[in-house]
This record gives sequence, C-alpha cells and structure tokens, in this order.
Amino acid sequence: MALTTVTYIRNQNKILMLHRVKELNDFNEGKWLGVGGHLELGETPHEAALREIKEETGISIDEIILQGIVTFVYPNKETDYIFVYRADTETTETIITSEGVLQWIPVDEIMNLNLWEGDLLFLPYVLDQSDKIFSVKVIYDENGNLENYRFD
Repeated sequence: MALTTVTYIRNQNKILMLHRVKELNDFNEGKWLGVGGHLELGETPHEAALREIKEETGISIDEIILQGIVTFVYPNKETDYIFVYRADTETTETIITSEGVLQWIPVDEIMNLNLWEGDLLFLPYVLDQSDKIFSVKVIYDENGNLENYRFD
C-alpha cells in the first residue's frame, strides 16, 4: 500500500503540470501529472502535499484544499491511495526538478494531455474547483488500461 498526494496548482486560468520525461523505466513516463509524492513517516497528507509542492516546484503555498481521495488498484503492483488537493498561487516561477518538466497549462487544455485514464475521471472536480469532495476507486488491468471505476 502506498500513500501519496497530488496537488493541482492554479495561477489564474493555468494549472502547473509535471511532464514525466526524465527517468528511465518510470511507471509514469510520458504522462502529465499534478505535483506530489509519497507521505514520509509521521506526516499527514496535508503536510506531505505542502512539502512536495515546495520540493518539486520551489513554490511556497499557504493553503491547499482537499478535493478527494483516489484508490488506484493494479493487478501486479501495490494499491495506491492518493489524496488529491488543489491550490492557488500568484507566482509562475518554478525550479528545475529531477521529476520531469514543469509547465503551466491552460485549464481548457488539461483534459487533452497524455493523462492516466483514471485522472480523466476526477480532474473535472479539480478544474471546476468543486466544493464536493470525491472518492473514487479506479481499477487498471495488467496492461495499464482502465478496467473499471466507481465513485462513492
């Protein structure tokens, strides 16, 4: 079981996305993701999200909003539990990260990126800045294709 966070950071009409293109044999290679990572020992998801934002982008965020929880189930990999947050920032300056390439993407172009199929299910809640907190279980097959999902 892996506990992780992902935060979608907005600056006006753009979202900061991470294009995973730097690591070989990366499970997320070629995909566009929000900013995030694993919880460290003793951290809350909120603390982990703030730490990951600072480490991966150089941006200091004061407030993040819990948007939902995703359970990703894979046949040959541990289950991922991801706490999804959103945040706003005034800055557009980021650091260079070893995780991939950071890029500000217009909100209306996000759903056209090379995203995981499961991300396409919950991202409308984030992009619309919904007040609804969602919970979704996403099941992938052995080839990494979406097999099934259920919102609770």
